[in-house]
Amino acid sequence: MIAVVLAVLLFRPSTAKHEQLWTGTVLGGPTIAYAPDPSPDGSKVAFQAVVNGQSQLALMDPKSGDWTLLTHDRDAGSVMHLSWSKDSTRIFFDRIGAVNRVFSIPAVGGEPRLILENASGPEVLPNGDMIIGRVNANRAFQLHLFKPNTMEVKPLSALPNFFISSYSALPSGSGVAFFGKPADSPNAANHLYILDLATNQARPFGPELDPATMQLILEWT
Repeated sequence: MIAVVLAVLLFRPSTAKHEQLWTGTVLGGPTIAYAPDPSPDGSKVAFQAVVNGQSQLALMDPKSGDWTLLTHDRDAGSVMHLSWSKDSTRIFFDRIGAVNRVFSIPAVGGEPRLILENASGPEVLPNGDMIIGRVNANRAFQLHLFKPNTMEVKPLSALPNFFISSYSALPSGSGVAFFGKPADSPNAANHLYILDLATNQARPFGPELDPATMQLILEWT
């Protein structure tokens, strides 16, 4: 069964006269599945399914529990990250292998279309642009702004510390939250930052992380 559980919680507030029960549903799916991502319109859930030892892109209807694999290629690398188009018609995803690539595929199914070479971790912005990651000349993983209409790729002042899992575009599309350091301060301590896409400037936010917490994060990722 797919590990997508809405919630099952029983609690009893000390001042409440009646217990409150929260129930949820365990949805069907492959034995190993993770990273569920609902479509913006709420009609579908995309996720990564491990099939024969390799992660693929899958799609589920949460109302019926029906699901299907959208990708099948075993030679292009594993699917590691996905992101919906804002109109819920397409899913952008990467393939991590000998060469990292970003693809798109219609949510109704079809053939994947190559979007960009040497790129991973797509995060779609409201205007259709994308945040992607690339390994720079110093062998560091750096975020870039990709404009599909012109194929322009602009480096951003963000060096995430933990590859794909350590950054996320803000819902407004104005910036990116990431854990790492600014590109112009490669010797700075790792921290949580907000990168302003209008100015390409990163500012720290949140508390400082003590060494013990940092070690736990490193081990977890």
